[in-house]
Amino acid sequence: MASKLQMDSKLPKQGRGRGRPKTTGAADSGVKTVHVATKILDALAEFSEPARVTDLAKKLDMTLSTVSRHVSTWRELGFIEKAEPHETYRLGAKLFSLGQAATEQNSHVSIAFPHLIEFRDRINETTMLSSRVQQHATALLCFDSKLAMAITVRPGAILYLPHSVTARVLWAFASSEDPRARLENSRIDFSYKPLISKKAFAERISRIRKDCYDFDPNMANTGLGAISCPIFERNTTVECAITVIFPARGSRMKLNLSLLDEVRECAKNISRSLGAKSWGGEKI
Repeated sequence: MASKLQMDSKLPKQGRGRGRPKTTGAADSGVKTVHVATKILDALAEFSEPARVTDLAKKLDMTLSTVSRHVSTWRELGFIEKAEPHETYRLGAKLFSLGQAATEQNSHVSIAFPHLIEFRDRINETTMLSSRVQQHATALLCFDSKLAMAITVRPGAILYLPHSVTARVLWAFASSEDPRARLENSRIDFSYKPLISKKAFAERISRIRKDCYDFDPNMANTGLGAISCPIFERNTTVECAITVIFPARGSRMKLNLSLLDEVRECAKNISRSLGAKSWGGEKI
């Protein structure tokens, strides 16, 4: 590798001295460090139980020393906690308080809140507002049905591609780029069961963009069905989606058109409150 002196000697005279631009190497390194640290938090959130450093390193394809160093720093800052008595780690309580504050400050939440309450009371089904997080989705608000056995989704829960209807809706409207082209550069894990091919996923995303909804009578064989619709904003972008979740049984195994109309109407009302003039190309 050329030494610093050698590299300087190759520069034209006007590029040397005080007028020479400062190096951005340290800044780039700092940005990279932040990205790595954030990936570790994201990965830890995907584990249902406290995880070992070796589990994180394997999941992220990073060295043990790199992960261990970042985990130690996050512990000092209170974002990660050690789960005694084992050498495992979990997200810290500080992240919970930050998440609560983020939810309270979110304009989508404050605007959608009364619409979702009224909607849930009218249909008596669990309703949820979600936003995009990377290529997946995260729950911002969830109002349980008033049934004896209600479906509950905790705020902050991650809804994963390719099986979540909510995540698929948000992914479908994340960009104006053709879904098939985007899929080539995506990092969606299609190994989750039940298996779905990239081709089938791309076809489904195309339908969602055309119809402005997604429906699954039994998501990933969980016994839960769902309908999800996008929420458009003033500049026609989509950052959030509304979803209705219900037990997969009997007549629920087929799309309930009247319920779909209800979900669409609620999505349109929230979109209108966010300043949107149209919903899926339709004036509202």
